[in-house]
Amino acid sequence: MPGDSADTSATRSGKFSVRRFAGGAILVGIAALLILNDSGSGISLNSESADNSENSELTETKQVQDNSQIPGSVLSSEDAAAISSGVLTVLIDGQDFLLRIPDEPEPLYRPAELSQITTLAPRATGDGTGVRVFIQRRETAQAAAETELINTLVAAGVGRDAIRMPDQIVP
Repeated sequence: MPGDSADTSATRSGKFSVRRFAGGAILVGIAALLILNDSGSGISLNSESADNSENSELTETKQVQDNSQIPGSVLSSEDAAAISSGVLTVLIDGQDFLLRIPDEPEPLYRPAELSQITTLAPRATGDGTGVRVFIQRRETAQAAAETELINTLVAAGVGRDAIRMPDQIVP
């Protein structure tokens, strides 16, 4: 009966493969659900009501906006305000860069690093003419700082036509 044992081992091998396949399929399904859940697609593994999930999403969004520790993915409230109009306004003073933060009655300017500006500029939606970055200069603005800012913005993906720097000097 050597042929019978061969048939039995082939059957066992087939069942083992089916089990492996089914187990692998289940693992892939679970991984896909976890990935979709993390991506915010709306698919959830728990059974919260729609109201509770909306409230938790709003809470998470508020926490993400307040957390400025993760560069590139999260905006502080000042950074969000800087691009709220759709245009990021940068003031060059000497070699320093200042971001315009809209405030009542007068806007505020706060110091900013070039890396922060290049992170915010692509997130600006632009105005009706497509301008996303508006550069203002003081009398003390140095040409090297102007050139560095424009070149860095272009390298970050902001088109030259989306950058506006008028000839006027800001007091």
